[in-house]
This record gives sequence, structure tokens and C-alpha cells, in this order.
Amino acid sequence: YIPSASEATLIQQRCMARQQEIENIDDLIAELNDRKWLLQRVCDVGKDLLSPIRRLPPELLTEIFMRCMPE
Repeated sequence: YIPSASEATLIQQRCMARQQEIENIDDLIAELNDRKWLLQRVCDVGKDLLSPIRRLPPELLTEIFMRCMPE
């Protein structure tokens, strides 16, 4: 089957429209990935703030690290 000139034009137009839609989807995926990264960073900071080591008094942490130093 060989498309006529008008069919070929229609096929090209549809292909261009679909290509544009693909580009739009790629842009949306990039935006969503950026948002996902940002949300993950915010969540990570929150988890860090809840870390049990943050509940230890600074004096105790200082003592622990001082004892790790060579004499």
C-alpha cells in the first residue's frame, strides 16, 4: 500500500502532533522528577531531625568524641 499525497500529509501531521505530545510528556516527567527530588530532600531533613543521636546531650557527644582521639 502506498498512501496518496493527501494521506501522506495527514500521516505526517498526525506524527508531528504525537511527537509534540511526547515532548510535552517528557517535560512533565522532568518536572515531576524535580518535584520528587525536592520532596525527598525535605523528607530526608525531617528524618535527620528525628534521629536518636540528636537527643543526646552535647556534653555526652563531646565526651564520646574526645575519647576517640589519640592521646
